[in-house]
Amino acid sequence: MIPLSKNKDDVVYLSVNLRRIKALVSVDVNKNKVTVLSCTKKNQCLYEECFEYCEVAISARNYVTGKTPKAEIKEVGGEVLVGIGEYRVGVGIILKTIGLGSCVGVALYDSHENVGGLAHVMLPGNSSNGNTKYAGTAIEKMLNDMEEMGAKKRRIVAKLAGGAQIFKHMTLDVLKIGDRNIQSIEEKLEDEKIKIVAKDVGGSVGRSIFFNTFDGSVLVRYSNGGEKWL
Repeated sequence: MIPLSKNKDDVVYLSVNLRRIKALVSVDVNKNKVTVLSCTKKNQCLYEECFEYCEVAISARNYVTGKTPKAEIKEVGGEVLVGIGEYRVGVGIILKTIGLGSCVGVALYDSHENVGGLAHVMLPGNSSNGNTKYAGTAIEKMLNDMEEMGAKKRRIVAKLAGGAQIFKHMTLDVLKIGDRNIQSIEEKLEDEKIKIVAKDVGGSVGRSIFFNTFDGSVLVRYSNGGEKWL
């Protein structure tokens, strides 16, 4: 077995690229169990539970046992959860945030240094006391932390997801927090000269985000069971 970066549970997270398939995989080294967490071919896959015939699972298993995989594989340093109104930055990890309704997930990425940041924005505008649940404050602090980790602001790009109108009966503009969050975030990023390269916002469905800082890809999972890659 080749050396691996394992967490305390001896579970290894892998980013797998196999031809046109992109997937995130976890491998329990002790149990030799492979779990495909997400895959761009999910809707076309013949193996609902990712059985041993799945090429992604086979490549991941070959990687951890020292055999030559058919796919391009990189280790990911585990998952870090970003709570409501929080942000996190890191290198070579998966940043995730769940339960986005009117809140918006803001993913920032420098592909040269593989430094990424993810914020779970609750409210538009800025905070007078540094509270990162506000769009402007979260983005400012996240950019500063990323630059301290070696990122260059001129290289950073953004991806957004969230801002749904979950309660459709709320018609007053002041109650449309999702729309206001999106507008506030876009205005702040424009002020900071950060380009938005992809977004999946609005609608009436909740979302969760999985941000892979190895390649900058963002997986959006919908509360109705759907998925989308940004």
